[in-house]
Amino acid sequence: MNLDDLTWARARAWAIAVGVSGVSYYWRTFPAFVAECKARLQAILTDLAAR
Repeated sequence: MNLDDLTWARARAWAIAVGVSGVSYYWRTFPAFVAECKARLQAILTDLAAR
């Protein structure tokens, strides 16, 4: 799939929003989802650092 930089930026922003809101909202009630959100956020940061 060939996506432009702006599309990737929007996708990253959406994933960051979901991850941050998931961590904050489910911190005490759904630890498995929090772990998944944190892993996704880390993957985004790792990808950005590699650029």
